[in-house]
Amino acid sequence: MEYPIGIKEIIFASAERADIIIDFTKLAGKNIIVTNDAPAPFPDGDPANAVGIVMEFRISLPLTSIDTSVIPAYMVPLPRINEQLASKIRSFTLNNKMDKYGREFMLLDNKQ
Repeated sequence: MEYPIGIKEIIFASAERADIIIDFTKLAGKNIIVTNDAPAPFPDGDPANAVGIVMEFRISLPLTSIDTSVIPAYMVPLPRINEQLASKIRSFTLNNKMDKYGREFMLLDNKQ
């Protein structure tokens, strides 16, 4: 993204990542729980397999110094890559398997 956005919820696919800034300034004494309610395996799995609570933030101590950090109004854009400029084209398969415990895992070209 070229600029930050404010959200209350975010949906990630497997292996997706995001940089998140959370402002706890006005939350002293509160506990914030990050949850995952996605069915597993996502998206068509059983909701009973959802992870549930992922982590908890306990905001208890006051700041020891003044917070001078700021969220930038604009970030460096990522340039789009022209696919036609690729010097080599590769084809891979993404294979969905189950381990001996019934847990899903992925293989690239059927290789670990």
